[in-house]
Amino acid sequence: MAATLNIQEAIKAFVAEKGWKIATTQKDGTIVLLFGDKDDNERNVWVTFHGREQQRDIRVRCAQCKMVENVKDRDRVLEFLARANWGLNIGSFKIDMNDGETFFEAAADIKFCDAEDVNMLLTTLTSIVRSTMDKYQRGIIAMMNDSSLEPSSVISIVEGR
Repeated sequence: MAATLNIQEAIKAFVAEKGWKIATTQKDGTIVLLFGDKDDNERNVWVTFHGREQQRDIRVRCAQCKMVENVKDRDRVLEFLARANWGLNIGSFKIDMNDGETFFEAAADIKFCDAEDVNMLLTTLTSIVRSTMDKYQRGIIAMMNDSSLEPSSVISIVEGR
């Protein structure tokens, strides 16, 4: 069962079942999917599945393609993301302080999973990362576009508090 499960094959089967397209498969086993969700050229959602046989986990990452280019804005966006992370039950937002890439990631341990379990986990994680990024992305973009906004105010609006 789980000992013979090929993670990459399970992921490819999941992708084929959904009718999605694989953009690339990297050397480390990462499978990158591109979803055509574009609004105003500012939103392009990527979901990346990391499945490594040695680690026996799957990570699903949803990245925002528009980078936080202004270094001063990165600190403000970082505070916004820290406030967002505080209330999350699963996954976390991260920012690459070198290039400004902002993304949300969730993971699941699959040590004891069979192919059906992997399918269910991928369905759940994909839904979580896409909906979470959708919810918070407007706030991230607002923080990048308006330096007068306070992270605490923007997070309150995004979370409806």
